[in-house]
Amino acid sequence: MSEFPIFIYAAVLILGFGIFSRLAEKSIVTPPMVFVLFGIIASFFRVDIVAGGVYAPAVKIIAELTLILVLFIDASTINLKELVKE
Repeated sequence: MSEFPIFIYAAVLILGFGIFSRLAEKSIVTPPMVFVLFGIIASFFRVDIVAGGVYAPAVKIIAELTLILVLFIDASTINLKELVKE
């Protein structure tokens, strides 16, 4: 299996979360919870670029991109008025 389907999977995940993000604001489910859940689901598919496990070169890139997405989502939800008040 090539690495292309995993990128399609990730793009659909991000698009889907973007579509339902307004609904997610009212629930107890956070973006990291969603990304972890779909990461667990994706781990059942064999992907050649991460066949080396934790030491595969692609794992570092995927982890960094995931961290960027999570931090960006958290930063975009900061209430500036509350931040200045604190």
